[in-house]
Amino acid sequence: MNTKGKLPVFALQLLAENAIKHNAFTNEQPLHIFIDYDAGRQLITVRNKLRPRKLTEVTTQTGLKNLDERYRLLSNQPITVNNNGDEFAVSIKII
Repeated sequence: MNTKGKLPVFALQLLAENAIKHNAFTNEQPLHIFIDYDAGRQLITVRNKLRPRKLTEVTTQTGLKNLDERYRLLSNQPITVNNNGDEFAVSIKII
């Protein structure tokens, strides 16, 4: 299937950085970040298993809020955030 569209370059980087920032990982227990593409719905989903890091700072979720605002400006579409307690996933539309 040949798909045409655009994806803001900052989107994937921010989502990968978000997973690294908020999850604990070691050489023995690495963090696996999955990037899935749904051609039918024109969606890219970045997901990872949750292994929360003990943060010394309170998270404000500013990164995801900024991504959502930018995405709404570019595409008039929101991002979708899913946290089922075991896995964290963010889906973004191909513009």
